[in-house]
Amino acid sequence: LITFFMITTAWSKPTVMKLAMPADGGTPQPESTVITLIPLEENKLFYYEGQPDIALSNGGVGITSFASVRGLIRNSQDRLSRSKKFKRTDLMVVIKPGEGCSYGNIVDLLDEMLIGDVRHHALTELTAVETSAIAKLSRE
Repeated sequence: LITFFMITTAWSKPTVMKLAMPADGGTPQPESTVITLIPLEENKLFYYEGQPDIALSNGGVGITSFASVRGLIRNSQDRLSRSKKFKRTDLMVVIKPGEGCSYGNIVDLLDEMLIGDVRHHALTELTAVETSAIAKLSRE
């Protein structure tokens, strides 16, 4: 029995996920290829494209349910594929968990990245501008 465990543990290699890190200073991403998803409490989702202050001024923000995540991603990919400058795979999704967001919601969003073939995505923290925008939209 000891020999069996010694042999099988030596043969099994741990599997790890590849993690691609940007070079120092990061790589610039065109604003038109970025969509930010902020999961909130009660399975709500705040989203915007590009920079938050610009999206707020032109009404390019919204709060929706998790049921429409796949549609948001698909619409952004379709918009990029129609442009002559970018490809469908150039979409960058930034996930920023908000207050009251559940761990399950983050896992669901990461699953949607896999389902939607989103090759570039990141998980980061909220900014003050985004927090105030969410509060403003929630009051309306």
